[in-house]
Amino acid sequence: MGRADELAQIDRLVTTDGPPHGAVLFGEAGVGKTRLVTDAVDALIIAGVTVEWVRATEAARDIPLGSFAHLLAVGDGARHREDLLHTALTRLRQQAGDTRFVLAVDDAHQLDPMSLALLHLAVTQAGVKVVMSVRSGDDLPGGLVGLWKDDLLRRIDVAPLTRSATEELVTSVLGPGAKASLLDRIWQLSRGNALFVRELVT
Repeated sequence: MGRADELAQIDRLVTTDGPPHGAVLFGEAGVGKTRLVTDAVDALIIAGVTVEWVRATEAARDIPLGSFAHLLAVGDGARHREDLLHTALTRLRQQAGDTRFVLAVDDAHQLDPMSLALLHLAVTQAGVKVVMSVRSGDDLPGGLVGLWKDDLLRRIDVAPLTRSATEELVTSVLGPGAKASLLDRIWQLSRGNALFVRELVT
């Protein structure tokens, strides 16, 4: 709801050749970044694009390539960290093949340094397109910031929903009979934060 411009930007970035090689959805917690990534890649899947999901977590943050573990086969042992990175990149290349391939990364601010190195290699050497979400306000590692500072990915700042989009979202759930006073109250409390709107409506 109210995200047509952002979705159009993402689609353009991942379906055209050359840099930037995708999009970074940047915004505060609850603003709707994950939903945007999900809707964008769902549309790509319908269009026949191959998509691989990576969901970064705090638990995997201290493990090299922890969030990418599902891409590594059981027999992918490595004596050195560099070998593990090379193996993961090879796996991504194999998945990409000759078709358009998109890596969707949720909560990329939780990625470990080796995973960030893999992302750099994936977009510069393997032709992988990336759509990822990053929460603002965190102390972000240089390897992550470099993805958009070096124009490898395009940063899209995701703002809270406008008042009109917030009211449209609420009435889509509660129906057109929702009172103006209720719509005003939800706007005053949420200020367009999609997560807050959802919790209030629930």
